[in-house]
Amino acid sequence: MSAAGATAADGVAIADVVAIARAAGERLRVEAADRDRERRFPHAEIAELKRTPLLGLVVPREWGGLGADDRTLCAVLGALAEGDPNVAQMYLIHSYGVMTINAMFYPDAAKERINRRIAAGAWVTNAFSETSGKTVADYSVKLRRGAGAGGGASGDWLVSGTKAYCTGSLAGDLMYVLGVTDGPQPEYRIGIVEISAPGVRIVDDWSAMGQRTTSSGTTVFEDAAIPDDLCSTLDHVNVPDSVFGSVGQLMFSAILAGIARNALADAVGYVQTKSRPWIASGVDRAADDPYVISQIGEMQIRIAAAEGALELALAQREATLAALSPATRDLASVAAGQAKALASEAALRNSEQLFQVCGTGAVLGTFNYDRHWRNARTLTLHDPVSYKLRLVGDWLLNGASPPISVYT
Repeated sequence: MSAAGATAADGVAIADVVAIARAAGERLRVEAADRDRERRFPHAEIAELKRTPLLGLVVPREWGGLGADDRTLCAVLGALAEGDPNVAQMYLIHSYGVMTINAMFYPDAAKERINRRIAAGAWVTNAFSETSGKTVADYSVKLRRGAGAGGGASGDWLVSGTKAYCTGSLAGDLMYVLGVTDGPQPEYRIGIVEISAPGVRIVDDWSAMGQRTTSSGTTVFEDAAIPDDLCSTLDHVNVPDSVFGSVGQLMFSAILAGIARNALADAVGYVQTKSRPWIASGVDRAADDPYVISQIGEMQIRIAAAEGALELALAQREATLAALSPATRDLASVAAGQAKALASEAALRNSEQLFQVCGTGAVLGTFNYDRHWRNARTLTLHDPVSYKLRLVGDWLLNGASPPISVYT
């Protein structure tokens, strides 16, 4: 059966969820500027998404989900981002969390238990990054055996420490946590915790200039329990033919392309209804100014380049998964790096060029158009674009394989 014709247990076709996402994106766009201005978390909007099939998009079909592919996932993310990239980013973390869960060495029974909850509307968030180490790859949150604050079984794992950038935490039901075991031979593990469980404290301290409503703040763990069957090592995702990192890059690219489209839509709407022609233009409407026309064209071409690179990267990822090897993994990583770089440029340049196209009136706080640039600038800092350029260049010049990481 083709992806377009596949259905989940409830009979929803995969193709239908893209339409659902587009409709959701249109609704999100209505109050996105107000939510950003007020730094208001989209509780009602997330609750609405929880009632759709979108939460089960990448949940395997046999466990109640749609089992959608990367192409469908990126289409959904892009549609949500055109409405509100804050919600899209939280949905990215949710979907990446589902894929993380299913990539771990959890028993099938444990995976089924969690996946069925997700397909029924449970939202997944992350507790991955920390700010106390020398780099983003240095972790101090500890895992050990014990009963825990919730009185769990003695075979459970306990997690203690502080995590940052816990995107979507105010909406979450489940959280995947990266920690380091105690002992003479420490190892990294990923476990799943209930956000409502004893020993889990969400701190609403996210104060970024952009992506203001993603609740990407702090989470504190104090002997919070992780069931033994939901705590796995992750060495198997760091092997030479691992493609786990590239899918995240494609997801970010889809959101950034959505921001670029959102900025262009606002620019077009403003020029058509509010802009006045410049006195030296010799035209009666701003929409007839040749400089405005050419810049609108430039913005669209930038989007087309980003979308084209994303399409090529998705096609390469499909080809890589069909013939997985270190060499094909390199191709997928390079293609993802190219897509991420172009999408970053499209989002940043379009959200800045909007003002040049629209003119002085567009800077008024009534419109809050600067949120596009603030959102793009914040999201593009997730991992440096400079290292994407280096990755592509080093592969082309020197045949160097991209590093094995969640960022490549």
